[in-house]
Order: sequence, then structure tokens, then C-alpha cells
Amino acid sequence: MYDRLTNGYHPNQFNLDVEKNQGKRIKRKKHFPMIMEKFGIETIKIYWWITYNNDHEDFPTDIESIIRNKYQSLSSNHLPLWHK
Repeated sequence: MYDRLTNGYHPNQFNLDVEKNQGKRIKRKKHFPMIMEKFGIETIKIYWWITYNNDHEDFPTDIESIIRNKYQSLSSNHLPLWHK
């Protein structure tokens, strides 16, 4: 999950950084600061949990789905505008 979050790509749906990446995917580590500025987001808090070791056998994608579903249930079944 760390690698997907920090080194993964995000669709450039708002055409940020237009001269280089119009309509293309851009790295999240570049996209996050731009999208935070656009939407007035000051801080992103990231929490890490151990999901798989000798004591836990949860698959990260299963946990990701649970967290996303919980967020959607608390926010009228919508993801944030910048996370589609």
C-alpha cells in the first residue's frame, strides 16, 4: 500500500500540470500537493496498520475496501471529488 500511495499514478482528471501531462496519469507524489492546493487541503493524515504477519492474516486490498466502504457510508456514499 505504501508503494501504491507514494509511487503510484493518479489520473490527471483536473488537467493539473497541463504543459506536460494533460489527460495523462501523473505520479501521486506530484499530484497530491497540486490537488491539495486546488481544494484547500492543508494536511493529509496517513495511518499504517499491520495487516499480514504472524498475528494477522488480512489482505491489504480487503482492508482498503473495508475502509473505503466505511468512508462512503459516513459521507453519503460519495468519495472525495479528487478521488474517483
